[in-house]
Order: sequence, then structure tokens, then C-alpha cells
Amino acid sequence: MFCSSCGKKVSADVRFCPFCGSLLTDTSPVSAHVDVETLAEYVELKQGGRNGVPMGTLGLVGLCILVFILELCRFGWDPSAADLLAMGGNYGKQVFDKGEFWRLLSACFLHGGVFHLGMNMWCLLAFGHLLEKMAGTFILIALFVICGMGGAVCSAYANPEAVGVGASGAIFGLVGAMTTYAYCAFEKAPAHLLWKFMRQNVVFLLANLFIAFRANRHLGASIDIVAHVGGFGIGLIAGLLFGKISPW
Repeated sequence: MFCSSCGKKVSADVRFCPFCGSLLTDTSPVSAHVDVETLAEYVELKQGGRNGVPMGTLGLVGLCILVFILELCRFGWDPSAADLLAMGGNYGKQVFDKGEFWRLLSACFLHGGVFHLGMNMWCLLAFGHLLEKMAGTFILIALFVICGMGGAVCSAYANPEAVGVGASGAIFGLVGAMTTYAYCAFEKAPAHLLWKFMRQNVVFLLANLFIAFRANRHLGASIDIVAHVGGFGIGLIAGLLFGKISPW
């Protein structure tokens, strides 16, 4: 059996957990035959081992790919900033001066190239799938839209003359949202798995920010760090709110 407080595997003959000292009950958070090491494994076991099709995640990925195909048909493999702006890219002066707020959402589905699209979709599949398991399809899509638009607002305000595109702000938002959403579930999952999960998310953020900063500074890249940080921050708040309203 497993301790419901720390998630450690313990003997069925003891009344108190030898690791955390908690009183053991007949109910345990996971199967008595499987020792889980990650929150993803725990969520799957909590759902009875079901591994359903993540329709929301696949839908978002498919929409991004569809929009990229439209980009290819119209502008080819290497669209310019002007091309992306014409397709609906985020641009501060257009957004704030002309009221084209729809760009805050449309920019989330545009990408500047195959590599840009591929990296974002790989991350979206990984993080989106887990969040959809934890919170459901509706909350996943709602968080993607909220965090994507929120990150775009931050980017447009900080860099009003730069054209911004990409789902990365929304993806960073999903990571932030999962962090606080998991925090709201401390009474429903082993604490050590949740702490490990949250630490991994923070490391993901810091590592990506470091790589982005170095790439912008030394390789002449144009990674939108403000959108990443803004999306993550908004995701932290949104995940906390959704976690309180609709706990898993």
C-alpha cells in the first residue's frame, strides 16, 4: 500500500508511515501494485489507467499546423515580418492605436518557420496532454487563450514596434497554470510528487529564459522573452483561480 500523505510505498502491517509519520488508512492514492515517480503517472493511475485521446491538445496543434500551411501557401517557407503582420501577427501600434485586439489571439497560431512551429508543437503536446488530463479539455483551451493573449499584451506593450508570433507565450502559460493548479491539489495527491512537478516547471522556465537570453544576445535571435514571462505569470494566476473553482 501507499501513504496518502507522502506517496511512499509502505508495508500493510504498519499503522503509521515510517517516512512521514502520518496515520495510514485503508485507502491509498494509487494502485497497491504500482509505485509512481511522476505526477503524470499518478494522474493516469488516479483515472484508472485510462489514457484517452487529448482532443483539446490535438485540436490546438492541428489549428497551428493548419495556419502554418496557409502561411506557406501565401508567403512560402521564409515569411517576413510584414508577411506575418498581414496574416495577423501581434503589433503594438496596431493593437493599441487602432484597436486591433484580435491580433492578440491570432498571433498565437502563427509561426515564423518550421523550426519555430516544431519546437512549440512538441512542447504543446507534452504539457497540454498532462494539463488536459488534470483539468479537462475546456480548462486547457481556456488557459491557452487567456495565457496566449496575456503574453501577447505584455509583448505588445514592451515592444510596440516589433511583430510577434508564436504559441510559446501560451505554452509557458500552460506550464505556469499547471504549477499552481497542482498546488491546489495538495490534499489529493502525494506531496513529494507535486513538489517535484513544480520544481521541474520552474527549472523549465529558468532554463528556457537563459537559452533565449543567450540566443538573443550572441546569435542575433529574436525570441520574445517578454511574452514567455508574461504568459507564465498569467498562467500562475489563472491556474490558481481554476484550481480553486474546479479542483481535480
